[in-house]
Amino acid sequence: MRWWRIWRGNLLKNVLFVCSQNRLRSPTAEQVFSKRRDIEVASAGTNHDADNALTHELVAWADIVGPELVRLLASGRGCR
Repeated sequence: MRWWRIWRGNLLKNVLFVCSQNRLRSPTAEQVFSKRRDIEVASAGTNHDADNALTHELVAWADIVGPELVRLLASGRGCR
């Protein structure tokens, strides 16, 4: 229900795509969605050697984050 309200009400602003290395999946998603005018996008990786490492600042910036971040937080590993 919450996701539906966000999209229907045009409240969605910042989307963070997350994968492990930030080399293929999340940068591709960022590039694909960067053309949309209704959202701002960024990407990050959860591994210590990711090209663009996930930080607390990125998580705070994001209104919605990708599934890899949910798994990371559930594992208790946290962000940098």
